[in-house]
Amino acid sequence: MPMYGNHGILRTVAALGVLACFLPGCQGLLPWRAAAVDAPAPAAGGIVFDAAEVLPAEQRRGTGYIVAPRVPVVDLDFSFRIRTRFGTIPAQGRNMLELRLYEVRCIEQAAQIRGVRKVLEGMFGALDETVEGAETLLTDPVGSLERAPKGLERMVRGKLDYATRRAGSPERRQLAVSLGCDPETRNPILKRMLDEIELQRMIGSLPVQFIPYTGILRLTADIKDEVASTPPHEINQRIETELAGCGVAEGLRRGFCRSKHFTAVQRLVLMKHYRELSRVKNRDALLELAVEGDSEADALGAIEVGQALARLQAQRPLAGLGRRGLAIAGVRDLPIAVLEDGRHLIYAPYDCIVGTEQVDRAVTGYRAACPSQPTTLICSGRAMPDARRVLEAARIAVQEGARSNSEPSPGEQQGLGP
Repeated sequence: MPMYGNHGILRTVAALGVLACFLPGCQGLLPWRAAAVDAPAPAAGGIVFDAAEVLPAEQRRGTGYIVAPRVPVVDLDFSFRIRTRFGTIPAQGRNMLELRLYEVRCIEQAAQIRGVRKVLEGMFGALDETVEGAETLLTDPVGSLERAPKGLERMVRGKLDYATRRAGSPERRQLAVSLGCDPETRNPILKRMLDEIELQRMIGSLPVQFIPYTGILRLTADIKDEVASTPPHEINQRIETELAGCGVAEGLRRGFCRSKHFTAVQRLVLMKHYRELSRVKNRDALLELAVEGDSEADALGAIEVGQALARLQAQRPLAGLGRRGLAIAGVRDLPIAVLEDGRHLIYAPYDCIVGTEQVDRAVTGYRAACPSQPTTLICSGRAMPDARRVLEAARIAVQEGARSNSEPSPGEQQGLGP
């Protein structure tokens, strides 16, 4: 059962480490290191679950990691802590957890290659053989871990595109793809690994075993090839040109293509679903949802919504998307999928919808605008009883556990790997 009240309010006490700087000879910036208790941000409504209640056993523990047992609800998503040999990595939401666990498996695989483990010890200190006592929290504040692509140090840093700095040199991008990872990953351990020239030499030329990934960031072969061969700023420019040709407003397309919360990989995946909605009126509502997000977790949530809408369209043609939907998580309006018979379907990419004043206001506002339409809220995870009562009182049916990442779509592959 979830725990309520003061037990759900956890606090992180952190001491900032020392960052390397971009001086000649530096190989990028070290991650922020902070001594920390296993303590995520305060939970919404003081709700904390046990990891065993929200994750299967095979996800809670694996080679080189264990998910901390206390899982609070923060911003309608589960807030996880992944303990690894190298430190503790935060993951906001199930989508982020699946991505980070996949990356941890990639790191563990690389650490088995002769010589790599020694380099990792030099970067993160002596590695504990267990993960039970790993209490160092590794985080990545936006912009703190940017790096200049190899060979471009002579250029003025301010003129380099943010996304291309984040992805690094062609060699670094190729290494990321060979490991099966996003070159712009915000995983602090993986970022530092990719930055190390020595690791690039050790890992880049060796065969890497395929690691399955069943989350929402599954790629087509074309996307994988583009990520490996093209710097992010060129990918983003191409996407912006494509959106201009689709008639997307300049502010919206630029906001989407320049958002720092999306990586080029994530942007390409969302664009795949956007194209699948080509016959749906007002498909730009998906881009509006993406632009309104303020974190990588929101970016992954927008991708999940796009995936769900594309599958709905494949199953039953949609009449269109409502421009304004249900803003149960603040300013982000979830698009309304309008069926041809007038029914409304709203996909909510949240782990745990909790009854809040925001939910009350969102439901009231929605019913004021759409007083009589039969409506179903399709929840990725679950709705707590207090939230369910509010929704059902407004004649909004609730469908739980509808995570849309169960099976790959045609042409999709599981992860970035070979």
